[in-house]
Amino acid sequence: MTAKNIRHVGIVTKNLKKSLRFYKNILKFKTVKKMNESGSALSKIFALNGTEVTTVKMKPKDGDSMVELLYFKNPKTKKKNRKRKVKLSRINSLCNDCKKH
Repeated sequence: MTAKNIRHVGIVTKNLKKSLRFYKNILKFKTVKKMNESGSALSKIFALNGTEVTTVKMKPKDGDSMVELLYFKNPKTKKKNRKRKVKLSRINSLCNDCKKH
């Protein structure tokens, strides 16, 4: 399989406001789409019950590839009343255009 193009790459952020400022003010990216997502399908993907995430897709003015910022609003646990940590050890989302050899 050979990648022809990368549509977007997901990046998890702990501070969405600072990340947005960096991509907008420094790199001059434009916001394409902003969504608040939750539900059982998303919880299964991340193996974390009650997953809530804000996603912001951004791209450079003259480019097609996008960056997707992911900000997790982790649910509080009932027992300890503290936030769960999201631990991701992989590229969160990599959408590309591939073809087989």
